[in-house]
Amino acid sequence: MSSQSEKREKTFTCLLSHPDKCLTSHLQSVAEIVKNTFPINDETLKKFAVYVAQFHDVGKATQFFQHYIRGEKIFSQEKNHSLLSAIILFYFLRYNMDENSLLSFLSYVAVKKHHSFPEDIFEDEGVLTDFDIDLLKKQLDSLESSIFSEIEVKIDINSLKMNLENIKENFKPFRSLSRFKRKFGEINDYSLYIAFLAIYSTLLFADRKDAVSALDVKYPDISYSNFKRLIDSIPTEYSIDKLRQKAKDAVLSKVFDPSKRVYSINLPTGLGKTYTGFLYALKMRETLKKQTGKNFRIIYALPFISIIDQNFEIIKEKLQQITDSCDSSLIIKHHHLSEPEYRKDGESLPFDTGKVLTEGWESEVVVTTMVQLFNAIFPKNRSQALRFSRLHNTIIILDEIQTIPVKYWEIFSEIVENLAESLDFYVLFMTATKPVIFPECIELAGKEFFKGLNRYKIDIDLEKKTIGEFISKFKLEEDKTYLFILNTIKSSQEFYEKLREKVNGGIEYISASITPFERKQRLAKIKEGKVKYLVSTQVVEAGVDIDFDVVVRDFAPFDALNQSAGRCNRNGKKSGTFKIIRLADEKGKLYWSYIYDSILSSCTYEILKGVNSLTEEQFISLTEKYFKLVKDKAVDNVKELALFSEALKYLRFSGKNGKRFIKDMNLIENDYGIEVFVQINENAVNVWNKMIDIVKKLKSGERSAFKDYMRLKPRFYEFVIRVNVKEKFLPPPSEELAFYYIPFNDKDIYYGKTGLKEPNLIW
Repeated sequence: MSSQSEKREKTFTCLLSHPDKCLTSHLQSVAEIVKNTFPINDETLKKFAVYVAQFHDVGKATQFFQHYIRGEKIFSQEKNHSLLSAIILFYFLRYNMDENSLLSFLSYVAVKKHHSFPEDIFEDEGVLTDFDIDLLKKQLDSLESSIFSEIEVKIDINSLKMNLENIKENFKPFRSLSRFKRKFGEINDYSLYIAFLAIYSTLLFADRKDAVSALDVKYPDISYSNFKRLIDSIPTEYSIDKLRQKAKDAVLSKVFDPSKRVYSINLPTGLGKTYTGFLYALKMRETLKKQTGKNFRIIYALPFISIIDQNFEIIKEKLQQITDSCDSSLIIKHHHLSEPEYRKDGESLPFDTGKVLTEGWESEVVVTTMVQLFNAIFPKNRSQALRFSRLHNTIIILDEIQTIPVKYWEIFSEIVENLAESLDFYVLFMTATKPVIFPECIELAGKEFFKGLNRYKIDIDLEKKTIGEFISKFKLEEDKTYLFILNTIKSSQEFYEKLREKVNGGIEYISASITPFERKQRLAKIKEGKVKYLVSTQVVEAGVDIDFDVVVRDFAPFDALNQSAGRCNRNGKKSGTFKIIRLADEKGKLYWSYIYDSILSSCTYEILKGVNSLTEEQFISLTEKYFKLVKDKAVDNVKELALFSEALKYLRFSGKNGKRFIKDMNLIENDYGIEVFVQINENAVNVWNKMIDIVKKLKSGERSAFKDYMRLKPRFYEFVIRVNVKEKFLPPPSEELAFYYIPFNDKDIYYGKTGLKEPNLIW
């Protein structure tokens, strides 16, 4: 027995990976999870992924780390394990196994970055400094070498130490992209990107899952026929209900062909895409189960958190009526403000376990945001990358796919079609406008449901006018309800104040300048029929189930206009009117220009100019012309596309050299504004004070307070607004939270019925 082994025998009963887990057991368990969950049907990649898992924490076998994990306050570099583990793995793959040098290097990066995140892989990760070499030698001297026999591999530590300089030479082709290309040539597809993320992502999920000792989740069965029977039993109240039923039956009658990966349901707003799409996904799932024996989960992605909460409750309620389970294994909701609670047998699992299972999408049905899905495909951090492998064996429903920015259409379709084959998933996208993102998709609905629609007429007035000019001439009818949708918070506030002077009560206001807490209350009031006039911004545009006789919309891109029109006479009870206008501020600047893409807006103007009125059918028929114009005019996207394509092919996640990186690909381009907490009531004050207490505990090193933070975060953000605001008009940020807030006592000074008051708003 070596002297190091004797020291271990005297000091430790076993080497630890975590405070309550033996290192050998952890490495073996993670390797087993990776072996069982690797998402690509490629034995070579799977072999490397298992090696990555087997070695990812082997550097924890140093005496430095072992003393640290047992509570000693060791802050030196020697206790770190990721680089050491990665070097040992690379040495094993290249010097012991003589494996492929490129895959060996990518495996090295996966281990090196499993506690952080890769940057520009073929520019940064091939560098080993003299400091790194000295540190590695010191760590290798303290390494408990018996760990290798325990994980059943042979490695000579002395030989590894002697070869550190050779390994540094082996990394030369990975120190710059030009060197990489000279060695390996040009990369012409996304295979390297998919291979690396498959290995890296599977490791991240397996590592976290074993660290919290989470059991394998058994997904409950969902019967397609039972769910269909339940939806079929919903009573028909309006004529539009019969059309919804017809559309549903038409979609479900279409045969699902597993050899085709992308499907579309193109139906007008209000024709029940939620139930129809979910039903067809269940049909796909049932067919795939019969043909492959595999259980395909459903990921339902929507554009906005408010719609997620709404659709999650709708689907959950129906599922509970046809299954014995209401656990999280049946359905979960996941977005950046959702509480990571995971329930089993009616009880919440421990916080850490629940967080891993929720963020790892361990459920039969996952309801999430389009942003979360987009970031799983194009990750910018470790948490997002973890979900890449979780796309394996899924049916992905993309609701309101037109919210994806035009410049990403081509690259999104390319990578999704590649991934669908590699990770074995299917895409079902739903929209009322059908942008040409997936031109070769299988359409399940068709144009017949757009014919003969006459729920509203469209009046178009593109003459530029101010808010005051419009309201002074606009005639309101006593027996009708009105929705006014403006483009900016500032214009919506001005519109509300001027309209309030003209009407006798029954008026409400909704925008991002009021807290989500208030928005929910006001939406409930609208659905109860207690609101005659609603002034809003785009927050009511897509997926919010409200209905007005007359909808007036400030000019916007055509797909936004189409979504707004869907709030008009939604159920076809009587004739509605959808009016498009063009409003400008006092300086003559059109409000749409503050927030919308000029190409989309110019294409919309081109197809609407000179037109005074349209029927619903005529209006919707312009969709195809609009998207063709958009595609023809978006010539600047070609260069942008090439830059992002190169970033994906060469694993350029982030960097500082002025080039485009994967981190620059964001679904929400203009995440503008400042977050402000508003103490609108005593409940908000209590939440604010609780958050201060939690943050104090976190700052003092009380790690358990993080659980309390995550649980309180959703409630905290019920009172947060994000606005483009002049900071000098706000109270100073809280010292405890470094967060802008409006104290309860100052609320009336800064905040009112329409949210943050002037002169605070920029636009």
